[in-house]
Amino acid sequence: MVRLSSLGDVILASSFPLALKDVVPDASITFLTKDAFTSVFENNPAVDELVSFSRRGNALSDIFSAARELRSKRFDLVFDLQRNPRSRLLCLLARPRACARAEGDGLSRHAMVRFKNFRPRRVRHSVERFLSAAQKPFGPVPALRPRMFLDEEEKDSAWAFVRFSRGRGGRPIVGICPGARWQTKMWGTERMSLLVEKLNGEGIDVCVLGGKADEAAIEEVKGRCGELEGVRFHSGDLRSLATLMSRCDCVVSNDSGLMHMAHAVGTPVVAIFGSTIPEFGFYPPDSRSVVISKSFHCKPCDVHGRKDCKEGDMRCMESIDVSNVYDEVQRVLEGRKKTRSGAGSRLELPRFVLGDGEPSSGGREWSLPETGTVAVRVPNWVGDAVMAHPSLAALRQCAAGLKIIAVTHERVANLLEDGRLADALVRVHSGGIVGLLKTALTLRKRNCTVGVAMPDSFSSALMLWLGAVRKVVGFRGELRAGMLAVSLRRDRWSHLCEQYAQLLPRGCTPGPKPTLIASPVELGCAWTLLEDAGVSEASVPVLLAPGATYGETKRWSEQNYVRLVKLLTERAGLQVVLLGSQAEKELCGRITAESNGSVADLSGRTSLRELAALASLAGLFVGNDSGAVHVAAATGCPVVVIFGSSDPSWTTPRGGEVRVLYKKVSCSPCFRKECPYDLQCLRQIEVEEVFQAAMEVRRGDRG
Repeated sequence: MVRLSSLGDVILASSFPLALKDVVPDASITFLTKDAFTSVFENNPAVDELVSFSRRGNALSDIFSAARELRSKRFDLVFDLQRNPRSRLLCLLARPRACARAEGDGLSRHAMVRFKNFRPRRVRHSVERFLSAAQKPFGPVPALRPRMFLDEEEKDSAWAFVRFSRGRGGRPIVGICPGARWQTKMWGTERMSLLVEKLNGEGIDVCVLGGKADEAAIEEVKGRCGELEGVRFHSGDLRSLATLMSRCDCVVSNDSGLMHMAHAVGTPVVAIFGSTIPEFGFYPPDSRSVVISKSFHCKPCDVHGRKDCKEGDMRCMESIDVSNVYDEVQRVLEGRKKTRSGAGSRLELPRFVLGDGEPSSGGREWSLPETGTVAVRVPNWVGDAVMAHPSLAALRQCAAGLKIIAVTHERVANLLEDGRLADALVRVHSGGIVGLLKTALTLRKRNCTVGVAMPDSFSSALMLWLGAVRKVVGFRGELRAGMLAVSLRRDRWSHLCEQYAQLLPRGCTPGPKPTLIASPVELGCAWTLLEDAGVSEASVPVLLAPGATYGETKRWSEQNYVRLVKLLTERAGLQVVLLGSQAEKELCGRITAESNGSVADLSGRTSLRELAALASLAGLFVGNDSGAVHVAAATGCPVVVIFGSSDPSWTTPRGGEVRVLYKKVSCSPCFRKECPYDLQCLRQIEVEEVFQAAMEVRRGDRG
């Protein structure tokens, strides 16, 4: 494996040998990196040999020298994780039997620098990009997090440093890393010093950390805070920094290699991004961590950072207040007190604290008219429509004197037919452009004042625009600028509920989760369906939805559901009911037949509102990532949801208690409908794991 620089990338590449060893346990792995970074791989159980790339003078002679050493080892396969001319030449001269290269995102990153508003639909972390090299010869590998392995002697030496002698035992310790290679990536020593003073004043011990290149920044902080009791300073080699970070409860860092080091030793990070953006794929992949970043018209200004600010004012850093960073540190510390859980074994999304340093025209600044009609283009998919419910409910409350029309696809219209969120429905006509024109003509007759396009597709904005809606509000992109009166930047890091909330007018704040309430009539119909299916009145059934309209990449296997039914009925003694659409009736029929009649089958017999009523009466709902689990969760029913090709950080169901089962592999999330790699993300989810999760969240009485 070849990854020569820089520190952050080398640390991120530490996940590669771990993931490869998981798939090919008998492989002998050698890692080539620069002299300065070999210590990153010390004690790594997956690396059998380290080869250092030394710079002795002439660059070409250094390459030939390293290549000779590699060639002598007669490698079967070399992985190029660097993808630059030097690494390509090294791999060529090493003469392996085969060579695999990581996929590159350079074009996408440079497009984000050149066209500031451009954002890719899918943001890949650098670790995922590295792991893509292993997919070619071996298929998907586990998306394991980067790790640095410390021995007990190193950990003990860290305790000797951070244990202060004034009896402050039990106090949290926060690491502060004020340095960065590029000036535009540095929050500034003055603000770091203010943060140190604020933390110290609240009884939190502080370690100010950095490498040899960061000594000037550390000295500046020391000049202001050196006399404070409970503040220590250290600049040293990579291993000593890693050991100290491992003893911290939280680390505050710029977007630098030390940010990745903190994550690699299992410490949550509050990461401050200046001239770069998290969409480049360099954020700390830990759900306990936080990324703080502000948007400006000049950002990002470079892929890696700059020595000076082109605008001359460093506004991307100046706009991040000390109190904001302090609050995020406190949240991380509170989270650690509550759970005491370590970093997960696989890549996760951190919490993103994003904001517009320069609010765009209309960004949460547009207002509703006093009178008129509001048309809302509702998402087409059932799950997305459920996640739009909090925003629709907030809009209904804010627009008490206005008429609201929901423009909706037929498949989700049933969710809005009760009239609580919309005064009228306009169903979208099928038939491509002809159907779009028919729907637009229908809207023209309604004389709409404002239109909100929740989907970010071109057709949703075009439909409202052709429908003579006077002001169309929507997310920018998809060539829609000429049709939108209010164009908003979409925060793709947040959950879909929060993304839809970004479209709401000033003063309109939605609740945190969707709520579906079944009427007494709907509950009565649900009981009738259960009785007809043979479910006893005294039981609290378990509902299973084994289908997914999107495709096979969201469907846990049929045989797994058969085995799960057997565990639920025989081991737990529960009554199980299968649910699904008309298209899933055959699938549910096969599961029923293979379960020897121990399960009731209601597939193809329920509307969405009847499904919600059934979930209200059930003790548990188990299903794939589909619209059905979102409907069930919105009723308050406990849910176990199985994720495959999609990403739970964006579309986890909200409502009652939700347990997510997700095995991230190197190619996920891919959002494909068909899998070229034998559905490894779903195959790794075991039946026993789903059963145990079901037993933990199941309620014993009806909701």
